[in-house]
Amino acid sequence: MWCFFYERFRLPGSYGRWIAALGQVEPELLVALPALRRKDWIYGQKSTKYPRLFDELCERLTVPTTWGDPTIIPALGGDTANKVWAELGVISRAGVGGLPCELVHGWTHTSSCALNAFTRFRKSFFRCAFLYLPIHLIPRLLSNPMSVIADPFSVLRGTLYSTTFLASYIAFMWYGMCFVRTVGLARLFPNISHRFWDGPQGCIFLGIAPAGLAMYIENGRRRGELALYVLPRAVRTLLAERWLRSGKRSARWSERYAEPNFNHIVILKWTGF
Repeated sequence: MWCFFYERFRLPGSYGRWIAALGQVEPELLVALPALRRKDWIYGQKSTKYPRLFDELCERLTVPTTWGDPTIIPALGGDTANKVWAELGVISRAGVGGLPCELVHGWTHTSSCALNAFTRFRKSFFRCAFLYLPIHLIPRLLSNPMSVIADPFSVLRGTLYSTTFLASYIAFMWYGMCFVRTVGLARLFPNISHRFWDGPQGCIFLGIAPAGLAMYIENGRRRGELALYVLPRAVRTLLAERWLRSGKRSARWSERYAEPNFNHIVILKWTGF
């Protein structure tokens, strides 16, 4: 997920698009987070590269464009931030600075971090069910179709476990980011700038990393299969940036050959061979 936000070229293109489709992050945030890391967009300073980055998002959410102005948004929490929020009409960030939750949550149209996470869980659950049902059903039909007839509920149980895992991961990811930048850590340490809380070591690392615990919702055997699926993508994020961007035959070979072979192992495990 860290690479998805900051160095997406390190992920296979189809994998990055899949994460984007499930995560449903507002496009302005996908621009702002790397810009904040590069110091092209900083709280308390006018951005020459992205002077009106959040104007369109504010218009979509029908909130004042001043809510997305980095020269106005307070970087620190405490009483100073409260005065700014009172002038802007923001009621959801008492005691903390940083971008208002309404803009971060985006299309869920809520200032509540818990409601945002629940809404994303609910919407993701049904999308993930359509994703996982064929994953659990087709291998069983190919390898042992009679087992499906004998115990159809085993397919439904497996689908439910997998669907709940992925939907929970998405919800935990969002609430984890909110816990770091709004609900928990930023509120405990208001004198630490939101340049950190909203940066790569803040909500994107401290907030998202614990979401991986959602994996324990999944069936034990499937956890091993997930590890095999994720492993080649994780290895790819550790490779040299220049080599990945070079387009050399060796880089293309590693992406086209190594990753599909890991996927073949996963398919064989699913089908029982």
